[in-house]
Amino acid sequence: MNVFLKELKTRRKSLIIWSVVMIIYLYLSMLKFETFSATPAVVSELLRNFPSTLKAVFGMGGLDLTTLSGYFGVVFAYTALLVAVFAGMLGSRVLSDEESDKTSEFLYAKPIPRSKILTAKLSVVLIDIVILCAVLFAGSLALVSKFSPTSQDIHFIILLNTAALIIMLVFAALGAAASSLLRRAVTGGKIIAMLVFACFVLDSASKLTPDLDWMKYFSIFSWFDAQRILTAMNLNMYALIASSALVVIGIVVTYVFYSKKDLTT
Repeated sequence: MNVFLKELKTRRKSLIIWSVVMIIYLYLSMLKFETFSATPAVVSELLRNFPSTLKAVFGMGGLDLTTLSGYFGVVFAYTALLVAVFAGMLGSRVLSDEESDKTSEFLYAKPIPRSKILTAKLSVVLIDIVILCAVLFAGSLALVSKFSPTSQDIHFIILLNTAALIIMLVFAALGAAASSLLRRAVTGGKIIAMLVFACFVLDSASKLTPDLDWMKYFSIFSWFDAQRILTAMNLNMYALIASSALVVIGIVVTYVFYSKKDLTT
């Protein structure tokens, strides 16, 4: 319990900062929608002349930026990227604090099984992810309320926030697994950051040309593509299964290897 409370306190500041940053990001993003929705014809003509490369990089695709759902879908592309970084770094960092602070011996010399310590740490990771997701959901609903959202808009936002939650769980599990596998846990943060960036690049590249469409199968951002979600108004079943598998594998790997790991100080 002491480990759990200590981790909660340690992560509190970071969680608050990330929550504030995400709300500011959503607020600034929705300010632009007022302009887009006020002049739909001009915006549509401008986007029609946009290079396909820029559309792919900025996550526009076939989304209509003059509609609330279409615009929010574009915003989600970067929301997903930000929360993936948050969760990946959280998952890897929670296992490397003692190593960075040179307090590994102090914590693990206590008569507490490593599995219990790890469970306490991962519980805090889960709580922080759920809190950030709740902040995103509440902030999203509050910011779109002034634009008179339809029931479809609300349903779409719920689906996107659910996708964000799943993305966070996947990268948190992979971040923890990376830290447990590597000799120095702090390296896990660098690995997971590169993985997030690689997934984003693969997602963007897959939208550039049909020849690169195969890349979407290797990026979780493509699995939860906003345009596909808006068209189907549901989350892809195969994406849910693959994501669940990654979370389970990440957690199992973390428990197996962390219990045998030589902790550096």
